[in-house]
Amino acid sequence: MSGKNTLSDAELTVMKLLWCAGEPLPSAEIAKQLEPETGWSFSTVSTLLGRMAEKQAIGHEKRGKAYYYRPLIAEDDYKKRETRSFLGKLFDGRASDLLAALVACDEVTADDIEAIREKFRLK
Repeated sequence: MSGKNTLSDAELTVMKLLWCAGEPLPSAEIAKQLEPETGWSFSTVSTLLGRMAEKQAIGHEKRGKAYYYRPLIAEDDYKKRETRSFLGKLFDGRASDLLAALVACDEVTADDIEAIREKFRLK
């Protein structure tokens, strides 16, 4: 997936399902799993899968009559790329400014602070 292409919110919903699956899924199964949460039809899901394949975010192979889809980009790699982009666009690349904004918006809880301390072994 080229660095210029980002996933839309709808495409990211599909991608999260594929990341969680851990194995290629047929388009019908993807549509079936997404329908309760999104209300999307099979046609809508097929359109999204086509767009994502054009972006080279996912790959597909034909098995019998069904196409099976798999992510071509790792979840961690996508998160890192999007995080860098977000930081650059909104905070000139400064993570400290992002954290300050989160605190100012009351988005950081005491549990979050404790988790950060544990992650970075801060005391």
